[in-house]
Amino acid sequence: VLPKDWPNVLALAGCPGDGVVGIRGVGLKTAAKYLVGKLKPGSNAWENIVDEKRIKLAENLLLVKLPFPGTETFKLRKDECTPAKARAVFKRLGFRSLMETW
Repeated sequence: VLPKDWPNVLALAGCPGDGVVGIRGVGLKTAAKYLVGKLKPGSNAWENIVDEKRIKLAENLLLVKLPFPGTETFKLRKDECTPAKARAVFKRLGFRSLMETW
């Protein structure tokens, strides 16, 4: 499965971390097999996907595809942290083990 197809895998299989319910009986491996054409037509998983796909896929893609529609874009700015500044913060906060690594 190519990276661009990963949202489709999650839309079919679901994403427990995000609370997205997938198609009954379809996990990550089955969803991937379906998308690359290696799942056999007529199997239970195939039938579950075909029956529920139109509804779940569109609904779930909105939940798992990044960036989330309407999310503001932002520009990265140059990092102003230096080792000396980091050590000063670590010292102030009492992070002795971090001070040794910087």
